[in-house]
Amino acid sequence: MLKSVFLIAILILLTLENFGQQRLGIGIAGRIGNSWASFPMGQLQFNKRVPETAFGLAVYHMSTKHFGLQAEINYANKGYKIGKEYSSFGLPDSGWTYSRSINYIEIPLLTHVEIGKGRFHIIANLGPQFSYAISSSETFNQNVTSFTGIKTGDIYISNTKTNGFQFGLAVGGGINYRFNFGIIQLEARYYLGLSNIIPPRKYSNFQNQHFGATISYYYLVPIRKKEKEATETP
Repeated sequence: MLKSVFLIAILILLTLENFGQQRLGIGIAGRIGNSWASFPMGQLQFNKRVPETAFGLAVYHMSTKHFGLQAEINYANKGYKIGKEYSSFGLPDSGWTYSRSINYIEIPLLTHVEIGKGRFHIIANLGPQFSYAISSSETFNQNVTSFTGIKTGDIYISNTKTNGFQFGLAVGGGINYRFNFGIIQLEARYYLGLSNIIPPRKYSNFQNQHFGATISYYYLVPIRKKEKEATETP
C-alpha cells in the first residue's frame, strides 16, 4: 500500500509537466493543531482534543491566474482521547482515561484558488485527502478487561486494530506572499474523515477530524516557455 501512495505522488508531479503551466512551485509544508474523533450517529462525541502534527513535501501548480492544484505528501500524527464522562454509555465510571495515537502517510489533493493583486493573495483549498495508517499506540490507565463485554468498550477500547486506508475531505483558507525566490503560504485547514478509524463493527462508524494551521514554502521552478512555431506560409 505504501508503494502505491508514493507512486501516486510521483504521477502527480509527472502529470503537471503536461499542462500549460503558468506557475509551478515545489516545497515543504508543516502543520500543528488538534485532532479528535466522533461517532456521527449522535450517541457519542469523543471531542477531547489531542495535539496533532504533520510535515512533508508539497507541490503548487497554477494553470490559470486564479485556479490551480495544491498537493502534499505528509507524515502526520493524530488520534483521540476519551474518559469517564462517557460512563453513561455503559463504560465504568472509575476516573479512567484512554487515548490512541496514530501515525499516517497522508496525501491531500486540493483545488487551489487565489484572489488578489501584487504580492499578497487570499487563498482557498478544497479537495479529498487519502491516508494510510502505518502505526499506532495506546495509553490506558485501567485494565482493559474491565471494558470487555460492554458494547461501547468492545468497539472503541478493546478493539486495538486500526484501518490502514482512510479518506476524507479537507478545506482551508488563508494567505500567501510571493517573494522573488518563492512563495510563503499560511492556511487554516479542517479535515473531516469519511471512513472508519477502526475496523467496522455493528453500530460502528468512527471517524477522525483535525483542525490546524499549515505553513508552506514553495520554490518557484523556472518554466521554459516553448517557442511559437512559425505559421506563416510562403
